Amino acid sequence: MRADVLNVNESQLASAQERILLEHSIDSGSRRFWVRGTATTGETLHVGQQGVSISHMQAKCMGREYTLDRPNPFRRERRIYDASGNEIIRTRPTFKGVLEITDMRPQQVPDVDAAFLTYCCALVDAPKRRRI
Repeated sequence: MRADVLNVNESQLASAQERILLEHSIDSGSRRFWVRGTATTGETLHVGQQGVSISHMQAKCMGREYTLDRPNPFRRERRIYDASGNEIIRTRPTFKGVLEITDMRPQQVPDVDAAFLTYCCALVDAPKRRRI
């Protein structure tokens, strides 16, 4: 996936192949984290937490299933696994609030899934800090 063909705003994620309309729980007052996306084809993408914390999340992208786990609950590094248990992406936020993709296997994950999954990780693991 090339970063120069990815464009994100609050309600839309666009890449060279696909445009995804986004909804999320960040400002909704919900106690649970979730992100829902609808592709131009009508297919859906979803990420949501599975328990009380955000350490373990499940995703379903156009029928493909993924797990998004933090190996250490005290760190924001996250590993993303496909349905077979293969690690396909690693992310970690920097102190500047930027999400780094430290390891990715592009041959094992479609670009649209990688874009959506890493966007969800950025929302929950590398939120923008607001100064008051």
